Amino acid sequence: VIIPANNFLHNTFKIDDCVGAVSIHGVCGILGMLAVGVFAAGYPAAGDIPPTSFMGQLMSAIVMALVGFVPGYGISFIMKQADWLRVPDAVQKAGIDKAELGLQAYHN
Repeated sequence: VIIPANNFLHNTFKIDDCVGAVSIHGVCGILGMLAVGVFAAGYPAAGDIPPTSFMGQLMSAIVMALVGFVPGYGISFIMKQADWLRVPDAVQKAGIDKAELGLQAYHN
């Protein structure tokens, strides 16, 4: 489930995520929320909290995705258009530690 979701996110939204953090945390988080809706549905909750339901978990997952992903994607898009998202190729090749801190990450 995670690998196809990672490929879908990379290919559809052109997310530059070399370690797959978006798909791992996003997809696993949503699957975890939905699993609570499936396996904890109908169990009584503490106090005045309504019982857990699949639809409640699904709506929460949708809101979480909208509040988390949409603004992040929009800000990244604006930063990409302003050319603020990536360091220049020369800095990337030399290493950002050297460019920003004046230090080598690894001693050769």
